[in-house]
Amino acid sequence: MKGTRAIVLLGWLARMLGTAVVVAGAVACSSINSSSVAPTTDSSRAHFDASNCPASVVYVVSAANRSIEIYDRARLHAGPCGSVTGFQSPQGLFVDSKGSLWVADAMAQKVFVFVPGSKTAKSALTDPYGVPNAVAVDETTGTAYVTEYKNNVNPNTLVEVYASGSTTPTGSLSDTNARNGAFDAVDNQGNLYVTFMTQKNKAQVDRWMSGAGNPQNLGLELVSAGAIVTTVSSALAICDPFAFRCGEFAAGSKEMTHVFGHIGRAGSVGVTPDKRPFLHPDALALDRAERRAYVAAGSVTEWTFPGPKYRPGHLPLVEIKIPGGAGSGIAVNPASGPGTPY
Repeated sequence: MKGTRAIVLLGWLARMLGTAVVVAGAVACSSINSSSVAPTTDSSRAHFDASNCPASVVYVVSAANRSIEIYDRARLHAGPCGSVTGFQSPQGLFVDSKGSLWVADAMAQKVFVFVPGSKTAKSALTDPYGVPNAVAVDETTGTAYVTEYKNNVNPNTLVEVYASGSTTPTGSLSDTNARNGAFDAVDNQGNLYVTFMTQKNKAQVDRWMSGAGNPQNLGLELVSAGAIVTTVSSALAICDPFAFRCGEFAAGSKEMTHVFGHIGRAGSVGVTPDKRPFLHPDALALDRAERRAYVAAGSVTEWTFPGPKYRPGHLPLVEIKIPGGAGSGIAVNPASGPGTPY
């Protein structure tokens, strides 16, 4: 580790934490040891500035800057209209129905919550046991779920559970096959979905009915564990970074269809589609209407959602470069609501 920077092969954590380490598998092991990291980031250090931004924005983690850059959805190429700063290692982002921004900070071992109009974080959930990588909230119950990249107490723990109003864990969810947690999502029935890598280095998606009990392995065909979003059509929108694509898993289907997010221009104008570089799509967000998808893969790309039935020649609508490269967090405000059960 160099300073507070950690390394992973896959871009979703590597770009966020700054450098790189090579290990086998799709979601590589982080060199973070959270038990030796002093959580120094606090609510007063984090600063939210969106004074020049409209109501409809895209939040993107800037890896090198350890910040969140804010973009006008209608003018992505205009550059950031604001930023959120003061983090150690911002990872997954979540926007709730009130427009509050939730930020998982891996190195600070906290999740910060910014309400609309506030310059500083309203509150922070503390994760004393592990490395928080993503957060999702069941707004019906107020329960927050924080998926951990690793847990220093129980290596099989994937999620810390925070009952409404609690800033410390009130429970946890585990899978005996788990090695590294990735991303999470909640549907409108309170069911929790989590992507992760197993001890055998396989990607898996678990579902906890009503966010409790024993997990159900959905058996989805994935190479790696990426971002996950529930949709109104009962499909799961998921990114598979090592397969270089995002797409849909229709209700009951184990195979990805309607692929998007698989290529980006990377600044190369006029290059034919078959020559464009493949990228690791790390993070994913849908707009409220679920007509546009935003993917972080070094740059940020905007796509028609859902993707086409057939993949050839499908290109992003827009691509923008992010200062320091896009990390593993992206969110849209207004965000898509919780979808129907898969």
